[in-house]
Amino acid sequence: MTDTVAEKALRLLQISVADITGRESQVALALSTAVHSGSAIDRIFAQQRFDNLDLYTRKRIKGRAIYEAQMFSVH
Repeated sequence: MTDTVAEKALRLLQISVADITGRESQVALALSTAVHSGSAIDRIFAQQRFDNLDLYTRKRIKGRAIYEAQMFSVH
């Protein structure tokens, strides 16, 4: 079974969040749960956690995710 674009994007976000906030942060754990469960409720919870991050942290995560996406598309 192939992954959808949304699933790949969610995994990319999970990796980027873990890199910036740490693997044990509430946001990283919520995203990990959402990735593994596939549950809409888990995705909503993870989004709420992400939305509560300060703007600077979200910008750092965005930069990391863009970098990871570019590296992934090259290889």
